[in-house]
Amino acid sequence: MRKIFQRVLALGVVSGLFLSVSFLPTAAQTGKWTCSAEKLQSGSYRGGKTATIHLKPYKNGAAYPVKKISENEVAGVTKDGTPFVCVRS
Repeated sequence: MRKIFQRVLALGVVSGLFLSVSFLPTAAQTGKWTCSAEKLQSGSYRGGKTATIHLKPYKNGAAYPVKKISENEVAGVTKDGTPFVCVRS
């Protein structure tokens, strides 16, 4: 997506066209997601159906299904039964 946008932008600049970038999400629209859980080593959520959660003492994390609580919050449960929440700031 980024390469396509860069090519379109370059084409617009070269040809003298004015390009509107209003279709791109702003930081306020996307926000940063922060995940929390007991013994959380790392967590990430980028929208969609899963969040990646890594709990201590496990060697690796995994993708777990999430349920949308609100526009700014999703929740799920890891394989070992640990609940987690990801909130958009």
